[in-house]
Formats: sequence, structure tokens, C-alpha cells
Amino acid sequence: MMGVLGALVVPPYVGSYIGIMRQFNIELYIKACAKVKATVLKMVPTIMADFVQHPLTQDVDLTSVDTLLSAGATLKPEVVAKLQKLLRGVNIIQGYGMSEAGVSTLPAHKSVEKKGSISSPDNNGTASQIRIVDENLQDVQPGQSGELLLRSPTVFMGYKNNKKDTEESFHDGWLRTGDVLSIDSDGFLWFSERKKEMIKVKGNQVAPSELEGILGSHDLVLGAAVCGYFDDTRQTERPIGYVVLSPSVAPNERDRVLDEIRTWVDGQVAPYKRLRGGLHSIGALPKNPTGKLMRSQLPIKLAEKRKARI
Repeated sequence: MMGVLGALVVPPYVGSYIGIMRQFNIELYIKACAKVKATVLKMVPTIMADFVQHPLTQDVDLTSVDTLLSAGATLKPEVVAKLQKLLRGVNIIQGYGMSEAGVSTLPAHKSVEKKGSISSPDNNGTASQIRIVDENLQDVQPGQSGELLLRSPTVFMGYKNNKKDTEESFHDGWLRTGDVLSIDSDGFLWFSERKKEMIKVKGNQVAPSELEGILGSHDLVLGAAVCGYFDDTRQTERPIGYVVLSPSVAPNERDRVLDEIRTWVDGQVAPYKRLRGGLHSIGALPKNPTGKLMRSQLPIKLAEKRKARI
């Protein structure tokens, strides 16, 4: 819904030109941006990451771009920094929303205010009320993570002909988003993970996005994905990582580089967050048509599905 309103409804209403690609291709996209002298680019974070590190961005004129709109996932701080370096003076706007809560669930804000945050304390322009709660649906303290609850005039009434899911989606009039967030002392909101994608390691919660952010900041990594798999021997989940390595890494050097990257990541996180499931090279990350990472399609997840069918 956010894509429809932000990319198809609002632009013609304000008299803007819209460029639509029949099939997305990052190289053609960059060339088109330069050709039409685009002023506003709307992308999901995974495509922004591909965009900012593509060599073609150094060869074309993108000085017309003054605004970048990001939604669908969290824009990593390191990507924000690279975008600021590439496009001097650009406004980078981070949005957060979900279809069940209306188009703009939280007020969009400039990501440069606090790189990596998804919303600022300024709630002007939105009627949304928020709470962040623990497993017992009690409010958490600033800095602690919990599920985001929403209350707003734009929240949906329920799922058609599905009373069970509708009842599970609400608590005392508050919509349960299923998203794990935290709020800092300044009132900025930080997205952690979808509850169902959190990795449970011996009672501890591990957010795949945290490990993906560290992996993605390595100079030899072009893309990263992390998920959990159940280790029957240890009877717990383990984080396992996949990376798209830079073409500069020779095939006979991949194993050594992967070991070095894994050691480098493990040295920056708590012991239970380490990539004990290993780190593997993959040709491309599985993504849906909008560019969102599909962790369910990673090799280990596909193997688990095949095993379950046997």
C-alpha cells in the first residue's frame, strides 16, 4: 500500500513525473535516473545498498537527486553514510508502515537525524499512538526491546472472514504489529526484527538484521543474510550466515576469506550471537519482486522444508 500511494497516487497529484520500469535492473535504473534528471528516488533498503555501491553511479550525473525515500525495511547506518557521500546534500527519508495500520504508521523522518532509526519523536502529521511491550504485554523501559503496538484511526477493522487471526492481532484495542522495536532516551524508534524471524539461542534472542549489518559493513561483502536453523545435537537454534562476496575474491581464496569474515564478526558480538552455524558464500540473495530479503528461501531453510516433507 505504501508503494501504491507514495509512487503512484501522490506524484501525479502534486504534478510530478513518474518513471516506471517494466522489469527492475539496477544498471538501467541508474542510467534512467541520470537521463531524466530524477529528483526523488524511492527504493527499499536492499536496492539502495546495491545502488550506492554500483560503479556506474560514479560515471553518471546524479546531482539532480535531492531526496531518497526508503521503506520496507531498516536502512542501515553504513548505507546512509555511503549515500550521503555519493549524493551530497541529499535528504534521506525513512518510512515505516504496514497495510493493516494504514499507509504511514509512524511519521517519516530524515534518517540522518540518527542513522539507522526509523522514526523521530516528532509525531506531527500522524494520529498514531504507540506502545512497546514485553511478552506479558507490559510497557518496557527506554532502551529495551519489545513488540510495537499501535492505535490509530487508520488501523484496519480486521481480516475478512477470519475471526481467529483478527482476535490475535489486537489487544485491548491496540494492533499487535509483530515487529520488535526499541525507543531511546531521545524518543527515536529503532527497528530490530520481525518476532517470527528472531533466532532463539538457548533462551536468548538474536536479531538477524544485527548480524547482517555487521557482515554488510565488511569491504569484501556485497550482500548478507542471516537466519536460524535448529541444531538437533545441541537442541537449540544457531545463527547461520550467507554473503555475496566481492568479485575481487578469487575462487580459491573464498574459504579463507569466509573464515576471516566470520572470525571478524564473532569478535564484535556476544558469544550467543556468533555465527556458530557457519558462514557461506552465495551467488545472489533471494529477494521478492519489491527487493525485500526472503530469508525463508535461503539454502538452510529450503533444506529444512525438504526434510520436513520426508
